[in-house]
Amino acid sequence: MEGLQYHIERCVRCGFCNSICPTSQITHFESHKARGRIVLLQASFEGVTNIDLKRYYELASLCLNCKQCLLICPARIPIPQIMRRVKEAYHIMGKPKILHFLSNNVPLLCKLGSAMGQLQRLPLSRNLLSIIQQIAGFDKRRPLPFFQRDNLLSFSRLLGNKAKRHAVFFAGCHSRWVEPYVGHATADLLASLGVEVITPKQECCGFPLLCDGLISLAINTIKRNSLIVAKYIKKGFEVVTSCPTCSLTLKQEAKEYCNDVNTQLVAEHTYELGEYVYEVLKSTPVVKVSNYPKLKIIYHQPCHLKSQSINSYLWEGMHAIPNLELIQPHEDTCCGMAGMFGRKNYEVSLKVGVQLFKQISQAKPDLVVTECPACREQISYVTGIKSVHPVIFFYPFIGKKRDSYLHDNM
Repeated sequence: MEGLQYHIERCVRCGFCNSICPTSQITHFESHKARGRIVLLQASFEGVTNIDLKRYYELASLCLNCKQCLLICPARIPIPQIMRRVKEAYHIMGKPKILHFLSNNVPLLCKLGSAMGQLQRLPLSRNLLSIIQQIAGFDKRRPLPFFQRDNLLSFSRLLGNKAKRHAVFFAGCHSRWVEPYVGHATADLLASLGVEVITPKQECCGFPLLCDGLISLAINTIKRNSLIVAKYIKKGFEVVTSCPTCSLTLKQEAKEYCNDVNTQLVAEHTYELGEYVYEVLKSTPVVKVSNYPKLKIIYHQPCHLKSQSINSYLWEGMHAIPNLELIQPHEDTCCGMAGMFGRKNYEVSLKVGVQLFKQISQAKPDLVVTECPACREQISYVTGIKSVHPVIFFYPFIGKKRDSYLHDNM
């Protein structure tokens, strides 16, 4: 908690954060809202009340780390970072940390799921997955995704002398173990634009660890990633990721916790995929094709794209594709998944996304498009409508692969 008092005391209790905080929309309890959690800390520092750290950990855990409050707070009070430090204090007080580590170690969970491979479809394997869910503190009602083998090495695209630019692809855990089509589509799209793609050894971006206050573990992860990636940046490479959360972490979150040269270098050279494609082409992608299937598609902009103030460049590029009816929700609110949050807070997660789910269902689209893997999982689970990454709609750049990806992922 050291160093946070200054930020906490700057809160003037205007309540702007409550107007945008996802959990503020579903509860009447002030302590469950962004402002209320800060006011409680103010009262503690002023000696008005004593806060039970375990109870406050539970309140802090209602923060989805969507970072929308930072976009509206007049004082720019770092509410998500404050919540993480509270959680860190809870862990430091000697509370059991191993279960928190397991539940937020995404690569470990993915590797366990991947090791079971096709056995995931068998009853015995489902029982083992249920045990893993219980140990990790996941709600059993939330199904785990179907895990695949680690696809990291298959995402490289070497162009030799034909390369115009060079990029390190930071794949993210979901592309590696759950949705490899996103990684392959990203790599192929970049290669078609003359960008050589390599995928060096990498770990999770560290965001799940940060969110649960396991900050020292997250810092170690961030530094290991930065050490590897920075070597390529010094050779003229840029960093591209198709996951908005990975982009947010590499560009913003990492440098808030690590002030080493490598982490700062990575932050300065990281691009979200749509942002990078726009940078390469100096405009949104233009697709010239006449045989695209007729599809009604609704778009959801992820919170972590909004928090970076990045335009949805791939979605904008889709407007040039014929035969697509493209729509957006009137109120594009948070879906409520927020990575591990939706696995641990099942009912709250669903309540947060009610308005979004209602709008999507009423629109009756053929597909939902969104850049965030957690959003895709949540929206598909609740509405039953397939959700995909917009990158697959740019396969006209590279011929027939477009149709195979659409067919495989619809």
